[in-house]
Amino acid sequence: MEYSIHKIKFNKSVCDTKITKISKLLLNKQKIIIKKLVKSNDVDHLPSKFFIAKSFKREKHSGFVVIIGRLKPSHITLHGAGLSDIFNKIKSTVSNVFSVRNEFNNKAQAMLKQYGDKAINSLSIFRAPINQSPLFVKVINGLSSQNIPYEKLFHLGFIITIGGTKLRVEKNEVIGIDDVFTSKPETEFLEVSIQGRAPIIVNDFLNNAVNKFGKDRIFKYSAFQYNCQCFVKDVLEANLLYGPSINSFVYQPLDSVIKNISGVVPKVANAITSAAAYVNRLIGGNKNNLNNEELKILMKVLKLLENN
Repeated sequence: MEYSIHKIKFNKSVCDTKITKISKLLLNKQKIIIKKLVKSNDVDHLPSKFFIAKSFKREKHSGFVVIIGRLKPSHITLHGAGLSDIFNKIKSTVSNVFSVRNEFNNKAQAMLKQYGDKAINSLSIFRAPINQSPLFVKVINGLSSQNIPYEKLFHLGFIITIGGTKLRVEKNEVIGIDDVFTSKPETEFLEVSIQGRAPIIVNDFLNNAVNKFGKDRIFKYSAFQYNCQCFVKDVLEANLLYGPSINSFVYQPLDSVIKNISGVVPKVANAITSAAAYVNRLIGGNKNNLNNEELKILMKVLKLLENN
């Protein structure tokens, strides 16, 4: 028996970006048309006339339902697939959209393919005021009970020089690697001495940290724990490059800041940045560990962020 997807029905709470993402992965369509109905937002795939009557099955997931039907013989060769194949594809799609990626994203992988096997000529840490990192600031501004001294908080990352190319390596909601870097006047730099030791290969520089601390710690983002500061420290420690002078440049007293923030903020901030990691954009949240009050705040912040 050959089946296909008839349509996908999304809850009204699911944003258009996530609807498009899921639908494209499931339906192999470049163009997705969202039908906004009273009780749901639907994406049609094949009309009812293609299917045998009363053969429809519903595959339920958080936020959406996939309606699958048994095809008429005349349409099997055009659209048919085994039921298990369809269910496996749905499972894979849900995992792809809702799971945090424990690896470099596509852009970072492309950069590593081009530069990963090259030796580092010079290495610097950059430190920029956190007002250049809008995600974190928007979350904390919206939820903190009092003013936070942002001028004392910084976003950190690496500038890796390879010949005439400079790579920017930083950890936001995902680890970003880019060969374009424009510094602001307030950005500070600290050179890390790598002279007098064996050449450091870019891939080794990053993989040493993954091997020492594990994928979760390196790739997962947490605003108050596995953040940009932790990433810089871990990578340098894994390559035996961390020391007191670097620590004084990298270290930020986040404990004192957290005390001035409502207890809900770290949990919500982590949920939002995890959501960004799912598709490198804010399209949802990890709600499993949030109570009703926190869920309401999270939804408000997500809506605010999507509109800005």
